Amino acid sequence: MDTALAHSFNPEQLHLDPTRAWELQNAGAGVIVDVRLPQEREWFAQIPGAITLPLDCLQHLAGFGEHPLDSGGEHLEPQERRTLLSMLMHHASAGTALLLFCARGDRSLEAAQILRDLGYLRAYCVAGGLHTWEQRGLPLIRPGDV
Repeated sequence: MDTALAHSFNPEQLHLDPTRAWELQNAGAGVIVDVRLPQEREWFAQIPGAITLPLDCLQHLAGFGEHPLDSGGEHLEPQERRTLLSMLMHHASAGTALLLFCARGDRSLEAAQILRDLGYLRAYCVAGGLHTWEQRGLPLIRPGDV
């Protein structure tokens, strides 16, 4: 991991520029987390190397609500949810920045705030989400590329 990049975060900053997020992931100082619904990942482009944790699953895992929301979390079994949380917390405990994105940035902002409320100050919303990522010409995997 690039330690200069890893220590260059401003914990008061909540939004992170997409280009910076890509640089952090490539340097091993950040991991990109896709908080979109499963259908969105099937229909729209994905960011290479992103891990998946839908916002409703994060809300459920963090104790917000008694059951997953109807928006997509029900597709995961309890063991899958635990595995996702374990993977996410592995990155968090290693000091890796969690770079959350969705389509336009609203859900990823909520996800970043949930993680910060839980004490993880290196959670960031990728500003503008996938929309801005694509406008910047950053790498994407389009449906049918796989």
